[in-house]
Amino acid sequence: MIILPIPPSVNALYAISCTGHFPRIYKTKEGKDWIEEAGYKLKSQWRGQKMIELPCKLIVRAYTSRMNRDCDNFMKATQDILQDMGVIKNDSLIYKLDVEKFKCKKEEERIELDIVDYSQ
Repeated sequence: MIILPIPPSVNALYAISCTGHFPRIYKTKEGKDWIEEAGYKLKSQWRGQKMIELPCKLIVRAYTSRMNRDCDNFMKATQDILQDMGVIKNDSLIYKLDVEKFKCKKEEERIELDIVDYSQ
């Protein structure tokens, strides 16, 4: 099991700058801060394990104090960091997602991840 801090929503992860001729999408400070913290925790928990290069199933338990948050909103940043930190070769290898959310206190917010084989 991998335990990470709860990711920011997609709306808080990215912002759009409308200066110049074309809009530019960039990561927000909140997004960058989460990536740094979650990346550090992910590296320490995944140390010594091989990169996943076969189809897998990602089981996610999101513990949040805000139950009005959509389940799919936890997934963009989570899948991206698994790929960026070398846990999964490519997030397209995630063939099945199982996402469930649970109510908790603000100070207990987290996501718990299990990655299991999904060979067919």
